[in-house]
Amino acid sequence: MKWFTRQSIVLALVLTVSAAFLTGGAGGAEAATEPAKAKLAAIESISASGEGAAAELVVRLSSPATYTSYKTTSPLRLVIDLSQTTQGAITAPVAINQGNIKSVSVNRFDTDAGTLTRISVELVNDIDAVISASPAQPGELHVAFPVQHAPAAGPETVTAANGEKPAEITEKSPAPAADGVKPVEPVQDGAKLQPVVPATATKHALNAVTARDGAIILAVEGGVDEFKTFRLNKPERYVIDLFGVTSILPSRFIPLNAIGVASARIGLYPDKTRVVLDAINGSFPEATATRADEGVRVVLAGASGPGTPAQPVAAGAAKTDAAAVPHKASAPAAQKAAEAAPAAAPRVDMHPAVGPAIVEMIDFQVVDAISRVAVRVKGDVDVEQPVTTPGFVTLTLKNATLAKRLQRSLDAQAFVTPVLRVTPFMVKTRKGTDTKVRIALRVAAPYEFRHEGDMFFIDFKNPEGLTAGKLELDTPEARLHPKRHAAKDADITTELAPAPEVPSKPGELVRHYKGRKVTLEFADAEVRKIFQLLSEVSNKNFVLGDDVTGTISIKLVNVPWDQALDIILDTKGLDKREEGNIIIIKGKGKFKSQAEEEQEIKKALTKSIELKTETFSINYADITSIAGQFNGLKSERGVISQDVRTNKVIVKDIPQALDDMRKLLQQLDVPEKQVMIEARIVEATSTFTRSLGVNWGIHYRDGSASFLGINSLDTTFGGTVSTVPSTSGASSNSGTATGISFGSLTSNIQLDMRLNAAATAGLIKIVSTPKVATLNNKTAKITQGQQIPYTSSTSDKVETKFVEAALALEVTPHINSNGTISMKIDAKNDSAGTATGSSTAPPINKKQATTEMLLRDGETTVIGGIYVDNDTESDEGVPFLMDIPFFGKFFKSNTKSKTKTELLIFITPRILNTI
Repeated sequence: MKWFTRQSIVLALVLTVSAAFLTGGAGGAEAATEPAKAKLAAIESISASGEGAAAELVVRLSSPATYTSYKTTSPLRLVIDLSQTTQGAITAPVAINQGNIKSVSVNRFDTDAGTLTRISVELVNDIDAVISASPAQPGELHVAFPVQHAPAAGPETVTAANGEKPAEITEKSPAPAADGVKPVEPVQDGAKLQPVVPATATKHALNAVTARDGAIILAVEGGVDEFKTFRLNKPERYVIDLFGVTSILPSRFIPLNAIGVASARIGLYPDKTRVVLDAINGSFPEATATRADEGVRVVLAGASGPGTPAQPVAAGAAKTDAAAVPHKASAPAAQKAAEAAPAAAPRVDMHPAVGPAIVEMIDFQVVDAISRVAVRVKGDVDVEQPVTTPGFVTLTLKNATLAKRLQRSLDAQAFVTPVLRVTPFMVKTRKGTDTKVRIALRVAAPYEFRHEGDMFFIDFKNPEGLTAGKLELDTPEARLHPKRHAAKDADITTELAPAPEVPSKPGELVRHYKGRKVTLEFADAEVRKIFQLLSEVSNKNFVLGDDVTGTISIKLVNVPWDQALDIILDTKGLDKREEGNIIIIKGKGKFKSQAEEEQEIKKALTKSIELKTETFSINYADITSIAGQFNGLKSERGVISQDVRTNKVIVKDIPQALDDMRKLLQQLDVPEKQVMIEARIVEATSTFTRSLGVNWGIHYRDGSASFLGINSLDTTFGGTVSTVPSTSGASSNSGTATGISFGSLTSNIQLDMRLNAAATAGLIKIVSTPKVATLNNKTAKITQGQQIPYTSSTSDKVETKFVEAALALEVTPHINSNGTISMKIDAKNDSAGTATGSSTAPPINKKQATTEMLLRDGETTVIGGIYVDNDTESDEGVPFLMDIPFFGKFFKSNTKSKTKTELLIFITPRILNTI
């Protein structure tokens, strides 16, 4: 189960108290069933109105808010918790000093469930409060402290589920609620909750419930005008309703343990007081209630005593579960009681026929020097004895569920008791569901567990000297040493929660403390006494050296005990050494001197040990590296030598060093894993060439050489024609070539034209896949290619040299502990080019990738790529004529070429199975 934070515990307490200790007017200004609004209400002002005993407290809110209230007795105060409300501008206590009000303080709690504001009203006298919302201003709360309720006309009352008016319950002395007393639920549809006022004023008060003369006496000051009785089953109880009677008893739970009655429980209603008598063994005997001078006398069958009347039980009074027996003081009063009987006495079946029991109430109260945790269960339940663990007492209720409204913690830190909080929770088991009630303790305290009817009680005895949050060490319960009286001003408290870890800053060494939190306040106290206190708190054994002396003045509030110990050690110049649950404390440097002395003794013992010789065979590792590792383990007398031929290391040393070397060799002399590296080099080349041209030819022939003495002239102009048309048969050239002869323009001149159009497209793809396997951390290389010879001549000689054009892969792998492989890779694919000029050495076209990378086993990745795109376009023709628009095409040729080259290198490593 997830434990609550302190803020969530506060809210949980509020919700729990709202279900068990609501006053008659604690319904809130608005219905609590509406969802919480995003906008929070705020307290605008706190003031007092009226004078004298009629003074009342007025709390003005910015908007209506849901609230609960309860009263505490130590200290005497009224607590009002406002849900989803802020404290506004109220930050300091407000002094009132009027009527029953001393002062008012306001505190805010921000929890995971929202914002809660607590109003604490310091009271003068223990008087129940009446809280109401102003009808005209719903956001205004009025808190009055009337001694008696005065009649009021036309108030709007809220009834409980059984038709009765709800009881007015405060925490004057918290006790188990009487049967039929139910918390008031807020009304829906925006209805306001008004204080419930009795129909008639009364001066009758219940001042005592005693067992004497074989009867139960309910002493009522002023007598009883009207009362009625009825019985409840499972378990059997006897209920007496005293109409027009209030209670002035200091407690609402009165143990009797006489004549078959275990206890009496008091429930307060606006118009009556209810007294419930519980049976000792679960079976309540036949009973008769009569009016007496002191109040009401209840006589049980089988019990006798002086003055016990022997009146018969009214017909049906003991045979039904909830039959009302009115006692007639007058005819109208009897008729009124008879009419109210069906609604006032509902049947309450405390034990269901089937199914698990249910925990209906969990209460905490302080009675004199006793802190009591009370649990009420409906149904048959198997209860084990409470289990005590450090800081906790746990009560287990087998085969019992927990009511939803009780599934939260009760915070009891405000009470001066050993109990910090009470946390109920359900636990799933193989046989069903169990409910556990875990009680966190401030200090260890003896307790008593008892069972009375459907109630279970755990009573803790409050230690002497217990104060809120502190335990004085000079009390008998808190003395941790017989001579502790020397430090009476010291104070120590412990918390069970571990200290939160402090986040460390970069580069800062931070100690994490997880000990129980303590508060230490000492003035010139002996440091040895403080260590004794810390020994008790930490449950560890402290051993103090002779040099641990002196006094110290210290004040540490709410720090872990181990942090407090380190602070004291640093202050006093001390060191500690912890071995199991023993802490040894000495002066600074004493442990180091002791360690050096032990080391000298160890060396002396080592010199006396006989040396032994052992030969270690090296299978996989390097013999030199193993010998170097052995040198770090040998003793001062050890000797190590190597035999390279047999690959062995000979060691002469003490047995302990030989054992260490043997263990080290088992870890180092292991076979290396092998790695297969596969490379894939993909080279793709695409080419495209297109040529288009027109060529003209003019031929002149004149045998008489009549023109300038020229008898023959041939000339061509236009573009370049790369393909000559065939004169016979088909041509082997690509494209088209056409030759046209126009004949003789004149008798001596002929005109020819040649037209050429060709296109070439090509795609070349080369895939090379070199593979190489090697040991871990070893370099491997694989090469394939050719060496191209060429002649190199100098002044005195001519020689043949070679240049390499090869496909090569060189890899150095390293296998990591997590299965990944890091590699140094050098991949290249060289090819021979075409020699140009007078050089006889051929050029080498180089394609290479060198890198380092990390891959998983079997993973493939691209380590590099080269992409080349070459575009060429050229025009050739007759100057000037080729530039003429449109006609220029007949005097030129056009060539366009495109070349694309792409190179990709893929790498895939694989770890091979080892031997």
